[in-house]
Amino acid sequence: TTVSVNPTSGEITALKAGTATITVTAWSVSDSIEVTVIVPATGIVITESDNITLNKGSNKTLTKTVTPSDCTQTVSWTSGDSTKVSVDQTGKIVAEEITSTPVRITATVGGFSDYVDVTVILAATGVEIDQGSSINVEKDSSTTLTATITPSGSTDGVTWSSNNTDVATVNPSTGEATGVATGTA
Repeated sequence: TTVSVNPTSGEITALKAGTATITVTAWSVSDSIEVTVIVPATGIVITESDNITLNKGSNKTLTKTVTPSDCTQTVSWTSGDSTKVSVDQTGKIVAEEITSTPVRITATVGGFSDYVDVTVILAATGVEIDQGSSINVEKDSSTTLTATITPSGSTDGVTWSSNNTDVATVNPSTGEATGVATGTA
């Protein structure tokens, strides 16, 4: 039963979400009205982290929890910049373009909303040292190593490291390699 009706006063009491037809009768004539009971939202939460990073071209479906669980209102999804991160009405987001600042995705129901901020990157799929697989560096001398990242335009940077700092050190951000002692690193 969706509604109850006081037969004397005609007062309708909503019991649960759904539709009911209420009829009034006077001797041999009657009239009816359809009553739809809605359950309004009292809140919404997007269950993913507040900050999401996606690789360009990838997608993710966001999940949300609306309260109460029997809410009959529809959730609406919007993007702060749909050319960078698009969203459909199921909460599926697509990383369309690299972002310099996060794009806000908002879920709204009734007067309530929640959001996540999405950053789109272009992740590296390969890296190659431009000088090849080995070089010679004299003790107390330096050379700067360079690397090529694929795909072109990747937002990832490189970090340099040495497996034997007793033989050669390398600046982690610049790639400057310095010979420390005879040996292989």
